[in-house]
Amino acid sequence: MKNKHEHFSGFTIVEMLAVMAMIGVLAMLTVPAYTEYVKESRRIDATATLVEYATQQELFFSRKDTYTNSVNGAKGLNLSSETPEGYYSITANACPGGDIATCFQLTAVARSGEAQINDKDCRTFTIDSRGIKTARSAALGDTTDECW
Repeated sequence: MKNKHEHFSGFTIVEMLAVMAMIGVLAMLTVPAYTEYVKESRRIDATATLVEYATQQELFFSRKDTYTNSVNGAKGLNLSSETPEGYYSITANACPGGDIATCFQLTAVARSGEAQINDKDCRTFTIDSRGIKTARSAALGDTTDECW
């Protein structure tokens, strides 16, 4: 004979909804923070590459007594026109108002079509032969302290 008061174990719909609500709240809190962390970590792709390229420019200068505006491997430099992870494009130019023979400026700009273009705070990075580092936001504001 079966017991009339069998007890079934399991979750009620209220318990399931409560768990789903908690997961939703946690996702709302963590996803934006994770997205911001990813953007910030990708900035290293630009800053590390610029420092490496500036070092190569100095080595080039010590051999040739001039800097170069080439970032495509010509003239004895092993540089690329984009960062290793591909989030930024790299250019080399003379310093503003200067001559490439005596002063260079390297610039990394977030590439369109890449996720990093959404980084409004740190869109452009520069370093020059004097060691001056700058960063600009999408609105061209100075964000050097935040980005470097």
